[in-house]
Amino acid sequence: MAHLIRRVPLSDNVLREIYSSDQSMYPAPLSYARLQSWVKACPELSLSYSAPSGDAPAATIGTAIVLPLQGKHWRDLVEGKLKEIEIDATTMLTTQAGAEVGLHVFHIEKPDSWPRLGDNSDNNNPGPFAEYVMATVGQISQAHGWNVLGYSGEFFYLFLHHPLVN
Repeated sequence: MAHLIRRVPLSDNVLREIYSSDQSMYPAPLSYARLQSWVKACPELSLSYSAPSGDAPAATIGTAIVLPLQGKHWRDLVEGKLKEIEIDATTMLTTQAGAEVGLHVFHIEKPDSWPRLGDNSDNNNPGPFAEYVMATVGQISQAHGWNVLGYSGEFFYLFLHHPLVN
């Protein structure tokens, strides 16, 4: 059975859910307007995936927001000179072809529905969600011809320090 995973625009309703959920788990002085400005600055890296489930209509099965920071600003972020909540979409993000960028994973979330999509019997299992997202990010980066300096975000710290990661 082939999976019908589709990348769809990140809707305002889903973005509001992300904001509300993030604020309830770890409140930060990040305004919804700033989060929205990040998504508007680079909608193709504001990822939302959907797939049908049985007879039900397509539902959101995962989301991610990745910020393509100009090289200088990404370095400032990873060195602690810039806080995530200070990222300004109009002056610090870029989608310019050939730009030097650091990719900051602000948000990545996989609902429980993701693993039920495949059973590996027909090689159509989409694999781990984080890898699926990063493959998409890689394709977008290549299409822009970006010189990617590196990746940052709490996701990478947790992933690299997870006890199941060698």
